[in-house]
Formats: sequence, C-alpha cells, structure tokens
Amino acid sequence: MWRILTIGLLLLAACGGGGGATPEQVLLERDRVTIRLSNGWPCVGFRSEGTVTETGWSGQLAGCPVSYPYAVHLENGTRPRRQELVLAGKGAGPTVVIEGGGGRNWIFGTP
Repeated sequence: MWRILTIGLLLLAACGGGGGATPEQVLLERDRVTIRLSNGWPCVGFRSEGTVTETGWSGQLAGCPVSYPYAVHLENGTRPRRQELVLAGKGAGPTVVIEGGGGRNWIFGTP
C-alpha cells in the first residue's frame, strides 16, 4: 500500500510546476547540457553562435518549468565529450554553474 501511495505522490509531484525544483544531475555533451531537476523535469541548454562565451557558453535553460540561467566553463575552449558532472565536483575539467536566484548557485564539475 505504501509503495502505491509513494509512486502516486511522486507522479503528482512530477506533473506539478517547477517551483522549488533544484538541479540534481548534469550531463554535458559537445553542444548541449542536460540538467535533471529534483522533480524529474529535464532541462536543456544548447551551444550556438549566440550563446558562446570566452570560456564556453551560457544561456537560459529550456524545456522545463524553470528557466534558470546557466554557464558552461571549459578548459582552453575545448569541446567536452559526453560527461556526467556531479554537484560540487572539484576535479579538473569542465564545470556548469546554474544560478537559482537570491544568491543561490549550483556548481557541477568532474568528480
């Protein structure tokens, strides 16, 4: 019974808006970053000519209820291979910074 109730609550939460959803997973690819929120929504940010910065690319997340600003920082302008990043990762390599507003940032990097 508890299992059914838990599944029902999770589905209900996933169908709701993005209010309070926080970034949990980041997958960085050559021209795209995919961010999974705590409510299950996937958000994406694409690299294009209009989003390129000196150290990578930046923009607003799309495809989900919250459009957090994000920035991808690469080493020496390289393009990343498919790589999963972790919250507060401190290894050498690419990082993704997601701005949550109110001074709250989530920084994902290599483990």
